[in-house]
Amino acid sequence: MTATLSTIDTALFAALAAGQHTGTPTALLPFALVGRYAGEVNEQGIVEACAQYPSAFLRYDGGASTRTVDAVEGVEDAGLESWTVLVCLEEPRAVDEAVQGSSPLTPGFLPLIERVIELCNGMVFDGAFRDRRVRVADYGRPVLIKRGSLYVYSVRFEARRPLPALALTTAQAGNGQALTAIAADVNLEGTADAMTNPLVSLIETY
Repeated sequence: MTATLSTIDTALFAALAAGQHTGTPTALLPFALVGRYAGEVNEQGIVEACAQYPSAFLRYDGGASTRTVDAVEGVEDAGLESWTVLVCLEEPRAVDEAVQGSSPLTPGFLPLIERVIELCNGMVFDGAFRDRRVRVADYGRPVLIKRGSLYVYSVRFEARRPLPALALTTAQAGNGQALTAIAADVNLEGTADAMTNPLVSLIETY
């Protein structure tokens, strides 16, 4: 199975949703709402999306091709895909409460960022490129700050997957030369190659 954008997104969302509580927040379940987000972050968009706080929103940010093999016979492209989790907190009290929180019932944005990393960093997903796991790329960057009301921070993750490619026809691929035999020996004397084995010569010298 080869990973697709859809399957990676589904797996990341499921991992993130494991931090959502059903009524009473705890240190392990701090989020009242986990959802998806698209587009630029602005106050109106966050307010419309956040029915409850604190919230965590998963947003796909695009990908790039990282070519690992480029030869006449073929190309191996790995896609480096990026997702951002937007951590949203509403806190009308002082900045100290916004940063640290006062209890698991009212967490600050630092514990929330930490919990997002714990939930998603190192996640294994089917069809990853060379079995690479999801890795956190950067975190704790302020995206939208309205002191005394709204705090939004980002945690960005990266995942690698084999990129889909058009299969070559038989004519395009050509006919490979069959390898019928491999001949080898410790001492290459007596073969078609007239050169002496340098390793043997070195041993005889010393």
